[in-house]
Amino acid sequence: MKTAAVVVTYNRLELLKQCICALLAQTAVCDILLVDNASSDGTQDWARALIEGNRRILYHRNAENLGGAGGFNLGIRWAAEIRLRVESIPMYMWMAFI
Repeated sequence: MKTAAVVVTYNRLELLKQCICALLAQTAVCDILLVDNASSDGTQDWARALIEGNRRILYHRNAENLGGAGGFNLGIRWAAEIRLRVESIPMYMWMAFI
């Protein structure tokens, strides 16, 4: 069973670092779909450095802040599209708003 964690963030870089670190440390491996709602606190630079060489983390930066609901809407649709393209097995999704 494949699991994806959809993480939506806006200007909470320090909390985001803790969240991603905790997800990466889980014994149950999950993919991480990080949705950045146009943060201006260095999130983009940190995320791009983090995803380099890490296939478990995918990053999307919105042009504007879509809010929590908009970010999760995008993230869940994104996860479903990936699942349909890559695999035909069920997927569990976890959500976190940072």
